[in-house]
Amino acid sequence: MKCPIIFVHGFFTTNRSWNIVKHKIANKTKRKVYSIDLRNHGQSEYSEHFTVKYVMADIENFMKSQHIAKAVLVAHSIGSKPMMALALEKPELVEKLVVEDMVVEDPENHPEVTKKMLLFTKVCDRYIRNAPANMPENELHQRILPLVKQFYPEVSESYSLTKLPLKKDQSGKLTWDLNVNAVMDHLENPVTFRLNLSSNPKYLGNILFLYGEKSPIKIEENKDIALKYFPNAQFYVFKGGFHTFSHGVF
Repeated sequence: MKCPIIFVHGFFTTNRSWNIVKHKIANKTKRKVYSIDLRNHGQSEYSEHFTVKYVMADIENFMKSQHIAKAVLVAHSIGSKPMMALALEKPELVEKLVVEDMVVEDPENHPEVTKKMLLFTKVCDRYIRNAPANMPENELHQRILPLVKQFYPEVSESYSLTKLPLKKDQSGKLTWDLNVNAVMDHLENPVTFRLNLSSNPKYLGNILFLYGEKSPIKIEENKDIALKYFPNAQFYVFKGGFHTFSHGVF
């Protein structure tokens, strides 16, 4: 029996961001697929404990609960860090790994990237909090769309904004479908999602690094570091692609 595929999203999305991709891959590979919410996102628990270590444990516990001995992991952005940690620390659980737009070690421009993302998040949070209680979701997304172009002008004109994860609270007002305070805390202290590479670990299985040509995450410049810990890594660039080329989320 083929190992199942587990899809893991990045920040500011939920497991729903994989809906189109995961069904296509399930049909093509004939494998069972799962997409899960990281803690502090979607239907998962909200917690002050939000680090690589805790999220990796969440994935392990999920696999145990579903009686999954080994899986193919497909992860986007910061969600890739706990998956890389799992592959490095417990390779027997990982058949293959696909990393979408994330580096192994934080690049030199990482403080600049996280600072911009934090500011963008605060502005979006203000829009969401100040939106009228009866504002339709589509209208709120249209108001936020210009912010994407303002903060990330490299996004192509053909780019269509996948909706930010929103839900209605008990009063019916739109709010985040994630723990935005926990996400902002990470952006202010990104060390919490760094890999522990002190023992020089290596994952000898197959891993594919996918990255967008226009992404602020410069994987091309960090190939040597990736190959140090993942010697069988392969790389593929999506021409014209931004940070999230597979499902349209920036």
